[in-house]
Amino acid sequence: ENRVDAFQTQIDSGDAPEQLILDADDINALISQNPELNGKVFVVIEDGLIRADVSVPASSLPGGEGRFFNGAVTVDASLQDGVLIVTLVDAEVNGQAVPESIMKALRAENLAKDAYKDPKVAEQLRKFESLVVEGDRLILTPKAAPELDADTEPVSDGAPEPVPDPPSDLDLEATPARAEAEGGL
Repeated sequence: ENRVDAFQTQIDSGDAPEQLILDADDINALISQNPELNGKVFVVIEDGLIRADVSVPASSLPGGEGRFFNGAVTVDASLQDGVLIVTLVDAEVNGQAVPESIMKALRAENLAKDAYKDPKVAEQLRKFESLVVEGDRLILTPKAAPELDADTEPVSDGAPEPVPDPPSDLDLEATPARAEAEGGL
């Protein structure tokens, strides 16, 4: 927790610290500090994938009063071109594999596609060059602080940095090659 706090402080102050490397124990310690997640989520990292075991009250579901939803998901996570990508690899509910017909659709989704809708989350994600899950650890690499010439003052217009859009299906009609072929460029 102290390493994460120090890393966050450095990033917030504009310094570019070295990478932050977290294992499952580190992540579970952070989860235990969150009252909404403590005791409900447990993470394991192995073979470059993240597995989360989840146990949450099912009281919001019909007939769920006094019951729990127990499941596990395995995801692949990365930060690519400034966009957080989290894809489902495998899932089970109450010890049973989720049917392949459902998994096929879920695997095609970026589970983090809505992360950029929260301005605070978007601001934090813009500060990272990469997120990689390698072996049994998660590696966060911050963007390098811009190097300034000794005679150059930093220039800022005060405008926030644009937020990259999460990837979506390729829109062939919007590509320059398509527009040019149709005489639009």
